[in-house]
Amino acid sequence: QPQQNDLELNAKLQSAIISQANKYGWSYTLSSFTSAIEKENFGIITGDNGARNILASIGSNKIRNMILNSSLGDVNNNLTFKDAVMNYVTDMFSSNVYLKNNLDSINKACIETTNKYGPNQTLSAIRKYINDDDCISFTNNNGARDNMIENYTSKIFNIYQNVSKIGAKVSYEEMRTIELEFYMQVKLNSMRFENPNLSYANSKRMDFNQLSANYVNCVSNNYGQYGENFSK
Repeated sequence: QPQQNDLELNAKLQSAIISQANKYGWSYTLSSFTSAIEKENFGIITGDNGARNILASIGSNKIRNMILNSSLGDVNNNLTFKDAVMNYVTDMFSSNVYLKNNLDSINKACIETTNKYGPNQTLSAIRKYINDDDCISFTNNNGARDNMIENYTSKIFNIYQNVSKIGAKVSYEEMRTIELEFYMQVKLNSMRFENPNLSYANSKRMDFNQLSANYVNCVSNNYGQYGENFSK
């Protein structure tokens, strides 16, 4: 019974995090979520009443223990709580179909571009997207570009509007960048057991150019023309 209860609480925790992130983006959500747990004050999470109530019903101590326990045996022995949260979310992306599809839309656009035109074109496409809000530089092979626009780009403006309504000082361009940085960090962090240098603890110290270069190298080596296939 206690084990089943933990599974139910874990499902509720994930549901609350996803609900908040759908409205306010992952960067804002994880920042406010981490602060709420550390300060034991769920009033910090002002964006989504439903998510806040679910988190409050579980409680700060229980959530902290669930997240830290999920990182036991991780490759980085000096985890901060924020690192552990990112590991928890990264593993969510691996196991949740909805989250996996969102991340795959970006990965596939980059992988298809790399396979067709090489990694330099992929880096150029990522930076053009960030600078100009333009996905045209990504290949449209197998609809990769269209999927990215549908599953990622089209959501960013709504997230930006929602975050602006609750007083966060962020521009649309900044929101576009920090959300893409988050997705690249999740992809790199999912490879942390194969390569500890790709862990969130390391990637959060990279600037955007370093992060995007490591991301393109990761997806092209593991899923591109030199890799197996994109199902790992």
